[in-house]
Amino acid sequence: MDAITSLPQPAIVKPKRALPVKMTHAAGEAAADDPPVLHAAIGLAEQIRAASDEIERGRRLPPSIAAAMKEAGVFGMAMPRVWGGPELDPLTQFRVIEALAMADGSAGWCAMIGCDGGYVTAFLDQDVARAMYPDILVATAAAATTTGKAVRVPGGYRVSGRFPFVSGCQHCEWLWAGCTVIENGVPRVDGNGVPETRQCLVRLSQCEILDTWHTTGLRGTGSNDVVVHDVFVGQEHSFTSRIRSSSSGPGRFMRFRSCLSPRVLHRH
Repeated sequence: MDAITSLPQPAIVKPKRALPVKMTHAAGEAAADDPPVLHAAIGLAEQIRAASDEIERGRRLPPSIAAAMKEAGVFGMAMPRVWGGPELDPLTQFRVIEALAMADGSAGWCAMIGCDGGYVTAFLDQDVARAMYPDILVATAAAATTTGKAVRVPGGYRVSGRFPFVSGCQHCEWLWAGCTVIENGVPRVDGNGVPETRQCLVRLSQCEILDTWHTTGLRGTGSNDVVVHDVFVGQEHSFTSRIRSSSSGPGRFMRFRSCLSPRVLHRH
């Protein structure tokens, strides 16, 4: 018995955990199975580079470049599949933006801002949101900082204010405008005395664009100030930025959008 117990015992080998597959992608390149939007964005590089002088002189994307990006699906790349959109995952969106930014930094920046329509619509009733975007390829401008005022009126708000740094405003359909809610002439506050804010969606055609964008960096983004003069915004075209527990929109992408921004969590 002693001889048996003195024999070397077999080592206990723990099964190795499979290492996660590390996916890498060469910047500005696409594989055959990558989404058409990525291929189209890469295909725009030469056209964008050729317009670089015009972009700098105009301090905005030329209409031809903005239209080409729209038709490529760049501004609609975050729209949900249930609407007929591509609903690209975040990594692929980054690759689209990267490809455009390699051609011109301003084009990449405007792509990043312009696809916000696919995010802000997660806050809204989906029938209302879909009706707002009959063309899901249009660009959306963002001025989420609360520099405006939303005066509470029956059915919604009267929105006024000056909103700075509204990139790509010349070729956008909607403005996402951050406002402080005003009721009975004073800011509305919660139980802790914190002013209530509201994000209101206003058509760019109802706004005034001021020629304020004079800069040396990202010169072609057209990030001008935009003024809203007492425009009525229905309750259904606005949402609160208070964090809730889950997303209200349909589909997988609507759910993981809440992981990308604390604002995109639940409609009020």
